Amino acid sequence: MTANPTIALELAFGAAILDAEGNAILDASDNAILDGGWADVIADARASMSIRIKKGNFSLTQNDRIADVGTLSCALDNSASNTEGVQGFYSPSNASVRDGFGETLKVRFNLTYGADAKYKFQGVRLDVIDPDSGTFGRQLTSITAVDWMDEATTTPARGLDVQLSQRDDQLIDDLLAVMDNQPESTSLAVGPDQYGAAFIDVKSESTKVTRVLQSLALSGFGTVFLNGTASSGEVLTYRSRHALLSTAVPVATLSNSMVNISAPRVSENRVKKVVLETQQLRIDSAATTEIYVLTQEVEIAAGTTKKFTGRYKDPSNESVRIAATSIVDPLVADTHFKFSSVSGSGNDLNGDLGIVFTPNADAADFEFTNNSGVTGYLWFLKVIGKGVYLYDIIEHIRQDTSIKKGQVLNYDMIYQDSFDVGKNLSDFLLTAETGEENERPIVHFKANRTDALMAAAINVEPGDLVSITETVTGIDRKFFVNGVELDIKSKGRDIDVYWHCIPASDGNTFCILNAVGFAELNTTAKLAF
Repeated sequence: MTANPTIALELAFGAAILDAEGNAILDASDNAILDGGWADVIADARASMSIRIKKGNFSLTQNDRIADVGTLSCALDNSASNTEGVQGFYSPSNASVRDGFGETLKVRFNLTYGADAKYKFQGVRLDVIDPDSGTFGRQLTSITAVDWMDEATTTPARGLDVQLSQRDDQLIDDLLAVMDNQPESTSLAVGPDQYGAAFIDVKSESTKVTRVLQSLALSGFGTVFLNGTASSGEVLTYRSRHALLSTAVPVATLSNSMVNISAPRVSENRVKKVVLETQQLRIDSAATTEIYVLTQEVEIAAGTTKKFTGRYKDPSNESVRIAATSIVDPLVADTHFKFSSVSGSGNDLNGDLGIVFTPNADAADFEFTNNSGVTGYLWFLKVIGKGVYLYDIIEHIRQDTSIKKGQVLNYDMIYQDSFDVGKNLSDFLLTAETGEENERPIVHFKANRTDALMAAAINVEPGDLVSITETVTGIDRKFFVNGVELDIKSKGRDIDVYWHCIPASDGNTFCILNAVGFAELNTTAKLAF
């Protein structure tokens, strides 16, 4: 193996601040004062243990269009032989633990060779810290970091409003705005659609950010991944379906240069029928609909506050929850609420009721404070706005009756209200998924063998287009790399790379009007949808 890269394993507790003579400046406890930036700890990573990175999407189905939670795992030297000569330096409960080493620590990994350099992973926290016990054993600490997708998986999509006539990229920005911990940067393609209404499926008490990202990606047939660059390992990347249909030059090409390729054909995985759904919406013409009505009186003692949430309901069918827009705000006394010193009637305390009203896409949050000197009763309360209703679903059904054994691909474009987009995508999916040449290969290669393979290991990120040729299996076409795994051994002198791939629209030429890099519309090029 000839291509040996430079690797860096960086933890975000900073590097020592040095004086004019290059010595660390110490605090009152004789600990180095850190600058708060990234510190490279690769010298303390045990060479005998792999650094393993896994990121991207590994289901390889059309219905799963966003990245899974990415991970990095490795082992740090926790013995007196580490760079600081401190046993227990990487044990969070040890009195001698390195300052800042704990679950909230961020980590990132950089791979550099020649002119190619990229952060291949960046984690938001250490999900697992597992130090060995015993003073004569291995004395290492195993760590596993998780990337920003873990944050998206655990964060409720709360605080969203129904958005009208917006694109995927605009809606992703809206979604990220309600998060406390946003990705370090974004790279969002311009979405090809403007949806009539979005965030209409959000349940603020349970829906997580990843579910909304998935709804957006399904609705526009795009993809969402976390990618790395030369300066960051945490770039939330959205690719539109136009990028997936493009005739772009592959980021890398492998031609009989892999260790092996696993590309079985399984008859039951072949699609014989596509059932694709688009939505038909109805939005009230005026903000006069009672979308929430209080059904139980709320007693509020003098000087106290009551908080609760009201879910919007279809006034003609109260068992059905709905979304709403154009919520009338602020709440007006007697029109929207009545607060009284008498249970069940009256409004004598209306002026003493402090109100914090926060309307969202599917529900409203209330905070009522009784500023009077007596117990009050909130016996009348309603929210008025425009209801948003999913009143019809259009099914686009395509079938290849010549396929005897296969599966049905059900695909739900929850925000998509264009009949033509649904029709064209169902046609595309039938063509793409019914063909026999529909393998999802896993490609394994040794990055250190050649400069070109090392460049491929560094530059290819989830969602990138690659070209793969292998003579014995007969694989010879373009693929999108949905999932990437790296197994870095011997401090980078032995790197195994695994690409989990999904077929690209190889052999089809699409034209997108006024888009650079797409074919002219002619007898062979299809108009992209």
